[in-house]
Amino acid sequence: MRRGTKKLTLISLIIFALLGLQACKNKKLLDKNEKNPTVQTFQAQSNGPQTLGKSPYDYTLWYQGGVKHTLSWYGASQRGGAAFKATWSDSDDFLARVGYSWTNAGEDIKNFGNISCQFSYKKSGEGTAGNYNYIGIYGWIRNETATDPNEKLVEYYIVDDWFGNGEQSEKTPITTATTQGNVLGTYQLDGATYQVIKNVREDQPSIDGNQTFTQYFAIRQSPRQKGTISISEHFAQWQKMGLAIGKVTESSFLVERSGESGWLDCTYLKFTKN
Repeated sequence: MRRGTKKLTLISLIIFALLGLQACKNKKLLDKNEKNPTVQTFQAQSNGPQTLGKSPYDYTLWYQGGVKHTLSWYGASQRGGAAFKATWSDSDDFLARVGYSWTNAGEDIKNFGNISCQFSYKKSGEGTAGNYNYIGIYGWIRNETATDPNEKLVEYYIVDDWFGNGEQSEKTPITTATTQGNVLGTYQLDGATYQVIKNVREDQPSIDGNQTFTQYFAIRQSPRQKGTISISEHFAQWQKMGLAIGKVTESSFLVERSGESGWLDCTYLKFTKN
């Protein structure tokens, strides 16, 4: 009786040891996959937003000049699902973005719901940017009933951060010296003051080819690299200021540079829609 029990106990210990070894191997494999996720890298320019696998997100990569440009997506199960790393080298102009896009007709603001973006990133390339560069939310708006023909198509930016350059430091808010146009006013949102600038670009590239269109800029006066951007609430503030918001075709997280080299690596990026 005792000998049988002892034999059974020994077998049980061996089984538990083997299970423990397998659990350690599985954990190491999971840790390895978490630290080294499968990354999908794009180098060729995309002609407008392109789908990212089975995720709800699309991406755009565009550049002029330079020797190497990439947008690397970390995958739907990594870092919030929309996270990406962008790199550029000796570029004349570069942009990379990931986020939501709708049909070219756009999503009516009345049905838009509440959209926000949670983000955290690291960056490199201070002091080398050209005369314009933006990090934040980007997209296009269609206003079919706008009385001002220049506002029938709008390019918009919610700028939460930027790279320093020869004309301004990384801590100095972007102004009309960069965006051109006119300051319309300010509002408080997401823990900071945003200054709103409206500009008109004549015969410039757009989602409809070369057009004359309007730009809306909301420039955060205290830059940050981590936080939440309440996209829908920005739209509401713009409407209070008399800006037209009809149908939104895109809301993406963007890095845009007008020159030189650098990188931006999102350690977390997620859009929430309800």
